[in-house]
Amino acid sequence: KKPANQLEVFDWAYHFDASLFADLMKKHALSLGVKLIDKQVAQVTVEQDSQHISQLVFSDSTLLKGDFFIDCSGFKGVLLQQALNVPYINWSQWLVCDRALAVQTQSNKQPAARTIAKAHSAGWQWKIPLQNRTGNGIVYSSKFCSDQQALSALTDSLTEPMLNAPKALSFTPGRCKQAWQSNCIAIGLAAGFLEPLESTSIALVETAIARIQQLLPTGQYTEQTQQQFNDITALEYEHVRDFIILHYKLNQRTDSAMWQYCRDMDIPPTLAEKMQAFKDTADVLPRAWEMFGKDSWLAIFDGFNYLPEQYHPRADNMPAQCLIEQLNFMQNTVATLTQQTSAHSEFLSKFTKSACS
Repeated sequence: KKPANQLEVFDWAYHFDASLFADLMKKHALSLGVKLIDKQVAQVTVEQDSQHISQLVFSDSTLLKGDFFIDCSGFKGVLLQQALNVPYINWSQWLVCDRALAVQTQSNKQPAARTIAKAHSAGWQWKIPLQNRTGNGIVYSSKFCSDQQALSALTDSLTEPMLNAPKALSFTPGRCKQAWQSNCIAIGLAAGFLEPLESTSIALVETAIARIQQLLPTGQYTEQTQQQFNDITALEYEHVRDFIILHYKLNQRTDSAMWQYCRDMDIPPTLAEKMQAFKDTADVLPRAWEMFGKDSWLAIFDGFNYLPEQYHPRADNMPAQCLIEQLNFMQNTVATLTQQTSAHSEFLSKFTKSACS
């Protein structure tokens, strides 16, 4: 088992430059006839009667009229939050980290096949090995750590020269009360933000796009369609929220005030119910629109030694010998696949070539 303050995660998606994929998606969209207008929104016109957005006014005074708008304006929430006045639900009482610093460093080594997330006294740090550089960052709570302390902790941990000055980011964990209001849907940071401990931002964008495709196949919608979208989005954000809170609630650190606060804090009833069910029956209650499956929950429960008081009765339905055979099969399968797998650097080389072709 890993030390309590360190978690190593393999995720090959981290090892590629996001700008490469952004360029590929942009070229693909333009090839399908998407029109790109690269301008800054200066004003949003909202009709008083319908409370619908009718047009955007750009900084050069040109206009863009539309029937429906997707707000991808990031933390600013230019359309949904600012123009339509949709309130924001603040979850900082449970997710206390609200600041981050990020910096890139040189890398002359073959990238490791994992991202490292390592706790510190007021949050955690990340290290993401890419092919040509390494991404580094620190996430922290401004209530328990000053900006200068965080900067010193980050720079002191670097082992290679910096390629740029550290960039600061501040955020409020939470979500918009409604992701869809009037004729506007917010996705991504404009809809809400949960700290990147489990790197769910991209996944939440993808699921939002999928819901738009599912619920608006013809561009027509009703109040019921809108309510369904909002209900599902709320559930999805809350389930992710609970999973991230679990990392903090079960911590065993005694060296700092932040971790003590997280261990003692009250938690949402939905998370409390899930934790109690596991403690009582060894069952991970499945919920609709939950991004993290039973294996993820079990990994955190077991990693923090949060164990059930008794095993689930369903376990008696499988003879012990059958269980042993299944475990042996799994072990042999993993061993075989590991031996057949190419080196990480070779895999990256093949993948990037196919992605660019």
